[in-house]
Amino acid sequence: MFFIYSLLKIEILLRFYVLWHLILNVMMTEVIDILTEEEFVTMFEIVPNSANGNCFFESMEYLLSNLVDFGDNIPSHEEIRFMVGEFYRDFDMAIDYPEHTIEYNIKMGIMFDDIDNGVEHTKSYNLDEIGIHHVYNIYQNYVWASMTDVLVCAVLFNVNINLYKKIGDMYYLEQIKSQYSSNGFTIDLYYNGINHFEALKSNF
Repeated sequence: MFFIYSLLKIEILLRFYVLWHLILNVMMTEVIDILTEEEFVTMFEIVPNSANGNCFFESMEYLLSNLVDFGDNIPSHEEIRFMVGEFYRDFDMAIDYPEHTIEYNIKMGIMFDDIDNGVEHTKSYNLDEIGIHHVYNIYQNYVWASMTDVLVCAVLFNVNINLYKKIGDMYYLEQIKSQYSSNGFTIDLYYNGINHFEALKSNF
């Protein structure tokens, strides 16, 4: 009986995961443009990184280095990873954040990141533990970033993020807007649609 209950609970969580990823594309980002391959390579140069699990954080280090606000105080990718972990540690999951705010989306992302990563890596389906594994594991070098980490960086560094996501032969521009971006800075980030981020350098 316990085994059947566990299987049902896993199925429910996985259904929530699929539903969340459908909602994610509506709530967390907004598709504002679609580019062809030719248009994309004309506009941008992809900045390669080590592609070893640190790709998002290395990309953020590069992108932040081009913002005048940081001057000589550019955080390293290790420091950015640590800052994301500290953000999660201080984030209050008990607050009922208003819908369509970045905090609401971060809270939802924390809840479901472990279904994304945990099924394969932690094998934990304890409902009381959902959300804790990615929050703790993100401190570790080489642990892949999630889309929730992208949202967190928008808040931490007060920037808007233009995310160019490749789907098939097209590039979909999704904009992550930080309510705290009073400086108006926007950075450009490439996502291969599966598991890899790279910084983008404008050709203009």
